[in-house]
Amino acid sequence: MTITTTQACMIFGVDKSTLTHWKRLGADAAYLSRNKWDLKRLILWWSENIYQGSTPDEAETLAAAKNRYWTAKALREEMKAKVEAGELAPISEFIDAEVNRLLVMKAAMMGQGDRLSPILEHQDHDTIARILNDDNWMMLDNYSKTGKFIHDIHE
Repeated sequence: MTITTTQACMIFGVDKSTLTHWKRLGADAAYLSRNKWDLKRLILWWSENIYQGSTPDEAETLAAAKNRYWTAKALREEMKAKVEAGELAPISEFIDAEVNRLLVMKAAMMGQGDRLSPILEHQDHDTIARILNDDNWMMLDNYSKTGKFIHDIHE
């Protein structure tokens, strides 16, 4: 079968200068005339001189790569199933939830002065200590029991 230089370039995935180089290396037997190549002879020359089949090492590497691919794919599918079942969540969701919990805790702590100052006015030391301890305990208890990723704790 006779093909053009452009067709030969498309078949082998090379440019015209590569075909010219191949002709100098011995592919001239497949060269018929200007812009004409014998496809069968060109393929035979290419298979003997250019193409290098896979070696046993490459075959092992390919097998290892396939094994890694399928292992990773299985892990991804397992993780998808766990996400759908609610057993796993993206780390970004966890971080957002924790940041929100910290902001709520910070607001409670920063508001403690305004919230408690009217109650603490004219109280003795022991009463003030008890009120502050109770309020701190309530904030910590609320922090430890609320949040998207915090399991319900029942006393």
